[in-house]
Amino acid sequence: MRWDELRGQARALGFSPQSSVRWLSPGELARTTLKVALSSSFVGILDKRELQATLEPVRTAIEPDAEQGAWIDYVADLGDGFDPTYTVASLLAEPVLQVDSAATGGTLRLPRGVALVMGGDEVYPTPSAAQYDDRLRGPYRAALPSADPEPILLALPGNHDWYDGLTAFLRVFGQGRTIGGWRTAQARSYFVLELPDHWWLVGLDTQLGTELDDPQRLFFRQQLTARLQPGDGVIICTPSPTWVYSNDPDRDRDLFNSLNWFDRTIVRSREEMPGTDPVPTGAS
Repeated sequence: MRWDELRGQARALGFSPQSSVRWLSPGELARTTLKVALSSSFVGILDKRELQATLEPVRTAIEPDAEQGAWIDYVADLGDGFDPTYTVASLLAEPVLQVDSAATGGTLRLPRGVALVMGGDEVYPTPSAAQYDDRLRGPYRAALPSADPEPILLALPGNHDWYDGLTAFLRVFGQGRTIGGWRTAQARSYFVLELPDHWWLVGLDTQLGTELDDPQRLFFRQQLTARLQPGDGVIICTPSPTWVYSNDPDRDRDLFNSLNWFDRTIVRSREEMPGTDPVPTGAS
């Protein structure tokens, strides 16, 4: 059923299905441009990452399945109109997807992930409690009302999530609530997820392209660096592919430099004692 056919059932659904954002309409362009300008001008004032240091870190781990591994789903740029959002959410909600494989000539059975990672821009065009309800939580709840066991859900904020300084984002993803059958599992706008077989998945909050804040660095040193062992592998998620633009002189390289610093000083080395030379962790 299309979004326009559902609009009259908003009260029963618990949310109001929305059409896709009309990005090229003059009014929408003007509103988005204003939001971008204000966010860029007041990014330091809006930055709530320093305040997140008061929030107790959440330690999250996934147990291995029967094959000693784990399936993880990933989605990004998702909070637009009901039709595309619900379509993708329905695929993520399926217990098993059967996909034709060109490599084997057969069919692959892909089970629903025990974790769902949202890689940024969970709502368009601007964040608010109502926008998250109508463009994210409602469609995902409709696709998977409940699940047993509940997959965990971890999210990174993209630039559109940042336009209110993360106020709505932290209320949606940082309070242990469920979104349909998925259970949110973070207290801050960044996270560490321990995976089976000596793997780790980390999500960085790069806040509109700025460097990592001190509380975030301390969080990763305590929750990741201190626990890494030789041979461990680390998967780093960021809201934008900074490495793609690392050699482009017209792009801001600060974000790529922050990612490179994170790899060198958080993943690959640690200080055994304050003021001493770093030693290799053996992870990569």
